[in-house]
Amino acid sequence: MFKRIAMLALSAVLTTTCFVAPSHAAWPEKPVKFLLGSGAGSSIDMVGRLIAQKLSEKYGKPFVPTNVSGGGLGAFAMTLKNSKNDGYTIGLGADTMFTFNSLDPSSRFKMSDYTFLCTIFQGDASYIVAPDKPWKNLREALEASKTMSRPLTYQFQTAMDRKVFEMLAKEVGAKVAIIPMQSPSAGITAVIGGHTDIAFSGGLHYEQDRAGKVRTITMTTTKRTPNYPDVPTVLELFKIQLPMDAYRLIVVPKGFPEDVKAQLEKDLKEIIDSPEFSEIVKDKLHFFPAYHNSAETNAIMEEQLEYCKIFWQ
Repeated sequence: MFKRIAMLALSAVLTTTCFVAPSHAAWPEKPVKFLLGSGAGSSIDMVGRLIAQKLSEKYGKPFVPTNVSGGGLGAFAMTLKNSKNDGYTIGLGADTMFTFNSLDPSSRFKMSDYTFLCTIFQGDASYIVAPDKPWKNLREALEASKTMSRPLTYQFQTAMDRKVFEMLAKEVGAKVAIIPMQSPSAGITAVIGGHTDIAFSGGLHYEQDRAGKVRTITMTTTKRTPNYPDVPTVLELFKIQLPMDAYRLIVVPKGFPEDVKAQLEKDLKEIIDSPEFSEIVKDKLHFFPAYHNSAETNAIMEEQLEYCKIFWQ
């Protein structure tokens, strides 16, 4: 009897030990695929490669950057959604991909297909023009279009910035012609070359703005940003309340292992808080770090999802 009780007790201890042990204690045991939801040369690409390098150095296992673009960035979202949720695929993408784009009736993914670990940084999402244009802000430009002999031309970068511009133009009664851009930097080139009146930028135009080659006239962010404290926001100029805050965030497939998720959140915060990261992001790329933990990020995304629903009513 005593022997049987002892064996049962030992079995209970072993069972409990197995139950509480981390399922990915040795993570990562192999390379981790790091999907970057944009093409080469974009802010997502540049910052994503820096994060991948830092994580690779920390763990001694490669975090492999893989650019996935196309399909209005739908290719990135679908690739991430269809990846195994085993802790070996993570992604860095833009917030609107998972809010605005997921609400499109033709979308094959929805926001609930993902887990958001944290925000990484924000860009100076804004409207830019050539320095010789007379308009002080976007509203002035749209108002001026009503007396122009041709429509005001606008180059858009994403489906959401196109929709927002269309709605702002409608509020004013402006005459506009809307053109897609081939890459995040193409709009800057088009403005400098005089091929378009206005272009949307996620912030890559900082150097050109400081050099006087383009001029930032209106921010699309909720608040004015540190790089452009004197430039008004869309919310200050228009009745339509549709901010585009341009958060870049770390996202993983739904069902991602909780122990790995917790570890990655900690690691990412350390990277973002480091002086080296701040120097590169702020001083070299001219974006600004903006860390929010998983709970805060999910709250931001839910609020943005509510904003975006107006487009699909």
